[in-house]
Amino acid sequence: MAISNTTIAVMNGKGGVGKTSVVANLSALFAASGQRVLAVDLDPQGNLAEDLGHSDDDGKELAAAISTRRAPRPVKGVRENLDVLPGGYELEELNSQLIIEKYTTGVATETWLAESLWPAVIGVLTLLALSCAVVAASLVVHWGTMHDLFGITDSFVGQLSLTALSLLYLPNVVVGAAAMAVGSSAHIGFATFSAFTVFGGDIPALPILAALPTPPLGPVWVALLILGAVAGVALGQQCARRPLPLALAMAKLAVASLLAAVMLAMLGWAGGGALGNFGQVGVDQ
Repeated sequence: MAISNTTIAVMNGKGGVGKTSVVANLSALFAASGQRVLAVDLDPQGNLAEDLGHSDDDGKELAAAISTRRAPRPVKGVRENLDVLPGGYELEELNSQLIIEKYTTGVATETWLAESLWPAVIGVLTLLALSCAVVAASLVVHWGTMHDLFGITDSFVGQLSLTALSLLYLPNVVVGAAAMAVGSSAHIGFATFSAFTVFGGDIPALPILAALPTPPLGPVWVALLILGAVAGVALGQQCARRPLPLALAMAKLAVASLLAAVMLAMLGWAGGGALGNFGQVGVDQ
């Protein structure tokens, strides 16, 4: 069976599944059939060369060849027609070296930006989703207030209009809750709301605004800050999906956090504006 110029890769992320044994036996089989074989061991455990009867070099030759971009020098004739490039622990250090090189040579600028953007998006979406849950829970708690606000009109059209307006202002309320969760505040005219205090003022009689906190604030509203922490954890977990050296990991986390802050600031700006006689509404940046 002729397999000239053919590459066979045996890979599995789990250890102890027989990768080295399969490679050693396939290599010996093809070499015995007259094929010229080069067996390359990329495993930091470096057991392939030992299985083929060669004293391992801890992967130094292979690691040096990859890092210097030169042709590797395999161990010749461990079997007839069979050469081998041993693996070993030196390949562990090579992995970190290649990652540092990737992110410091400017080659992966687009990848760096994409990998920082996605965690920022996940962090913001997590914060908004949790803020939606808080708004829904607050509406349930203040169900009586919401019922009274719907009761200002007895007509079906009037209540339908209040429902439509409440749905239209729901994103604004969610963004306001997100602002409170990260330690900022939201305001409707002179009325200001944060996780720590509420300053009273006139607000529109919309049922959705029954979700707003009323003084005196209980500890549950201060606990709203936990949502910001959870969103931060989600952002950090996304940043950590690809292992990086500490300095680069911290830089990636900082960039992702900055992007998330910019996104939230843009949402706060988009959700603000004038609301008739009630004055300006929005998020305090």
